[in-house]
Amino acid sequence: MANSAELAARICKVPACTDVVGLRGKREMCNKHYLRWYRYGDVNRVGPPGNRGKKGAENGMWKGDEASYWAMHMRVRTARGKADHCLIYGCTDTGPFQWANISGNYGDVADYMPMCCTHHRQYDDDRRGYHLTLATGPSNLRLTDEERKTYQREWHAARSLEVT
Repeated sequence: MANSAELAARICKVPACTDVVGLRGKREMCNKHYLRWYRYGDVNRVGPPGNRGKKGAENGMWKGDEASYWAMHMRVRTARGKADHCLIYGCTDTGPFQWANISGNYGDVADYMPMCCTHHRQYDDDRRGYHLTLATGPSNLRLTDEERKTYQREWHAARSLEVT
């Protein structure tokens, strides 16, 4: 077997290729042509066209409305750019900002609005009907351990979950 210095001095045997012979020097081809020969039996054959550069339904991996939560948000970011402000009146947060879905129609890129992380979380909690604090007090209310456990039991009971 040839050592690496000898391989570096050899050029691929495929006509019009000026690449250096790869580590698979037994066939006297560069890595690109060796892999084409290995996969397809022909050094000039290029593989089937993939999904690269294809967007939306043209892409073979497209899942449409069955896409994941994160995929839906990435579609919004691709279509509308990065969220750069919060639409909530009086918000002075400097970021980071996120795209928040308005009505639950995740497939519609126009159904999102930019919000800061705090307001996004509050908006989602309100829309889903549960809250992180008791409804009887300010949002920064500090709960005692017993109040917290009682609240957790009520929250889980409303959702048919078991609490330990």
